[in-house]
Amino acid sequence: MNDRKRRLVVETLMAVERGGYSNLVFDSLISDTDLSSDEVSFAAAVFYGSLERQTTSDFILDKFLKKGIDKLDPEIRAVLRSGVFQLIFSDNIPAYAAIDESVKLAKSFKKSSAASLINAVLRKVSAYDVNAHKGISDNVKRLSITCSVSLELAKMMYEQYGQRAFEILRNGFGGRKMQLRVNTLKTMPSEVVRMLTDRGFDAEESEPSGAVTVSSGRVVQTDLFSSGLIRPQSAAAQTVVKALDPKERMTVVDTCSAPGGKALTIVQEMRDTGRVFAFDSSESRLNLVKRAAEREGIRSIIPKVVDAVSPDKSLFNSADRVLCDVPCSGFGEMASKPEIRLKQPASNDLFELQFSILSESSKYLRTGGILVYSTCTLDRRENEGVVRRFLSENQNFTPLHREFFGFESCDGDFLISLPGNDNKEGFFIATLRRLW
Repeated sequence: MNDRKRRLVVETLMAVERGGYSNLVFDSLISDTDLSSDEVSFAAAVFYGSLERQTTSDFILDKFLKKGIDKLDPEIRAVLRSGVFQLIFSDNIPAYAAIDESVKLAKSFKKSSAASLINAVLRKVSAYDVNAHKGISDNVKRLSITCSVSLELAKMMYEQYGQRAFEILRNGFGGRKMQLRVNTLKTMPSEVVRMLTDRGFDAEESEPSGAVTVSSGRVVQTDLFSSGLIRPQSAAAQTVVKALDPKERMTVVDTCSAPGGKALTIVQEMRDTGRVFAFDSSESRLNLVKRAAEREGIRSIIPKVVDAVSPDKSLFNSADRVLCDVPCSGFGEMASKPEIRLKQPASNDLFELQFSILSESSKYLRTGGILVYSTCTLDRRENEGVVRRFLSENQNFTPLHREFFGFESCDGDFLISLPGNDNKEGFFIATLRRLW
């Protein structure tokens, strides 16, 4: 009989290799199964673990493959990668089970001819000393292999963070606790913790205020989500709104809003008063904002199709607050989206887009107002690089120094959350005030 939970892992790994997003692929596939909660937990651990350790696993596998991992069929690549994770990086899976089930998986995918290869390679892997990676002399290659990121990403991180890059990337492994934003217009965090606990979840209040952390589970399938009491949102993303400091009856413009999580949190902080313009260039993405606002019973949000680099001139010089949460490389989200570890660093085209969005978004702000520029990346070129360029060309803006839980000072005037700073997510925040 096929091991359904391990087969699910292989299918999801192949789907990501075809370009799917890990969280969407996994959630979609498990929704079509009748796996038990323990089986889903096992599949999630092996799937996400295999994905985040892929660069390291491929390095190990290539030592025992004549042609290399890239020459194999997709099914065999996925079986081997999941097998390596179970053998090397998981503490509670017996080696015999990992090897035997991997061989059976190959046969279930009609790849019986590869069964002997998988058996032989994984037996060699089971005896491999992973500490041998520490002996790699080249710093960038050692960073790539030990922390399981693309060589190009390792190069960027080492150039910008030096030896600290090892700590940052290691801290991004695992630990995928879900953080929630409580709809404070309807309830309180303490009440949500009680309701989640009653439903079998391990939940606790966390920073910033309005946040709850839940250790695991499919929270979005509960009545708490469908009734608009909670939604997934990282602590770092919620802190961006704290930095913006919206007040009741203000006018706020969120220039890159969809899917709308930060705009909804802004509305909650303003007690659903004033006006929050939620702009995005995509009508279909704005529909996500509209549905979320309806679910949470929010009235003061105004979704509108506006391209961030072609702003709405009718709102120039009118906003008390502007949120500029720009598209970015996403390298701060490795813990929740491990496929990001395989990406290449951003190009100049992205830096120019970010600068253009910041420059155009600043036109909405009134004198004395506050603008927050934020990203979910660790790349300093996308962060302080963009903001310093903007400040050099806009003398009427000045940075405001803030302190928030889980964030540290960055380039003197800005803030960054690094994996391990009481958070698993990397986030950059620059808070700017318009002087005239």
